[in-house]
Amino acid sequence: MNGRTRAAVVLAALSGSVALAAAGQAVQPGPGDGPLGRGPVVRATAQNDAPARAYEPPTLLIHPRDPDTVVAGTIELSSGTCQLLRSTDGGATWALLDRTPSPADFPLCFRGGVYGYLNETPLAWGGDGALYWGINGLHPTRVDRDVSVLVARSADLGNTWSSTVVADGRAATVDPSFVSRPVTGLAVHARPGQPDTVYVGWQTYPPSGPRLSVISVSTDGGRTFSAPRPPYDARQSAHWGGEPGLEGLPSTIRVAADGTLYVLFPGRSADTSIPHRLFMAKSRDRGETFTVTEIAQPVEANSTPTFQWWPEGGPEGSLHVVWEDTRDGEPLGHKDIYYARSVDGGQTFSPPRRLTDDDQRRKLSQFNPNLSIAPNGRLDVVWWDFRDGAGEYANDVYYTYSSDQGLTWSPNYRVTDRSIDRKVGTWSNNFDYRAPPSVASLDHTVLVAWDDTRLADEVAPAQDIFTASVQLAALPADRSALPYAVAAVGGLVAAGVALVVIAATMNRRRPVPVAADRAVPAAEGAAP
Repeated sequence: MNGRTRAAVVLAALSGSVALAAAGQAVQPGPGDGPLGRGPVVRATAQNDAPARAYEPPTLLIHPRDPDTVVAGTIELSSGTCQLLRSTDGGATWALLDRTPSPADFPLCFRGGVYGYLNETPLAWGGDGALYWGINGLHPTRVDRDVSVLVARSADLGNTWSSTVVADGRAATVDPSFVSRPVTGLAVHARPGQPDTVYVGWQTYPPSGPRLSVISVSTDGGRTFSAPRPPYDARQSAHWGGEPGLEGLPSTIRVAADGTLYVLFPGRSADTSIPHRLFMAKSRDRGETFTVTEIAQPVEANSTPTFQWWPEGGPEGSLHVVWEDTRDGEPLGHKDIYYARSVDGGQTFSPPRRLTDDDQRRKLSQFNPNLSIAPNGRLDVVWWDFRDGAGEYANDVYYTYSSDQGLTWSPNYRVTDRSIDRKVGTWSNNFDYRAPPSVASLDHTVLVAWDDTRLADEVAPAQDIFTASVQLAALPADRSALPYAVAAVGGLVAAGVALVVIAATMNRRRPVPVAADRAVPAAEGAAP
């Protein structure tokens, strides 16, 4: 980038800050070679002032055709209800909707966590803007086995819902394999003129033998579902799990554009001599058969992994995986965030690469990564980080990105404006429940959401959802900075005219029009 173009880029960035400031949204400056800065921190759950409110971090999705519309699925843990937040201005303000995806027969979606470190609100877009939500279903008179699996669907962005029971926990007295929790995987393959193919994943608790990671498939838009089955067969279970077999932990599910199904899941064995593993299962026949590849051998299988598929990078696109791991060989040692990718359809994966850049001598931990991919292919990763508040049992959300499909990564960037006190809220007090922060990506911005106890005290341990947008500074070097500046100003005519004059004197090339940000492919933070 030459000096004149760089000056235009800086001016564009400053103009964007002016536009945000004019709307009451001042951008906080970022590091020199990282994001431009962070916008205002917004309390998304401001409509709820109950003293004991306790929200888990949501799943964020940007609308496939309108990047200003964002939905966030969350669980209010104290009441056990699933709730949807919706923004129509890109996350500047939020509305907490009245309707829940849970039907009358299953009014609750949560009552105590089995795996308290996972996101239990998987969302996905289907065809025609349909919104799908995989949930657990519980009854007011619930006993331990009475947990069901449901998929809810909304055609109007959460104003109304219909739902299908996938695994009915009321049958647990007859078939204990219906003990099903938590629901962590959901993906939809949408095709024009055809019903959506819907995949949902959870873990079952048989009365004997290892726990199983299972999926169920709908080929009629979520109206009916197949019987659940693991993404591995008996031979593979014995090969990796020995006796009595592989224990599959909760999964994450994605679907490629051609309908290929990918299922990421950790696995372990009752035989402690067998290493824990992280697996990627692949199916070309809607989950009838799978090939399974080992990605890594984390020290502890509970590595909170997630991943995304991207259409570029290889003949079958590319797979990008993040997880937490203790690489010093001690299960209780400090944890870092790791990344691996595959460019051959999941047959092989790159060696694990550490993304956290804190001082390893301090032995501070990072947990619960989450990953989104922008329309331009940028990889965005967020996680919980204790580097700034370990002495106070407080943590922050940190962020890094890659603009070259995972080959290099930006310095870690602190998203939260203050460390979060974990001595109150669901991380402590015999609750021990946490889930990853959420991230949703556009070409020039990243929306991040997390749970936060800043309004809590010992009497009222409130835990809210807060959000903030991170604005990125990277712009194409071979284009005029004018279109970016105009977009940043957001219609401020006077500033736009000034930039036209400045850019015209610095660069005589014809400006290349830049399309508006588009929502990401279907997954966490994405749209089809």
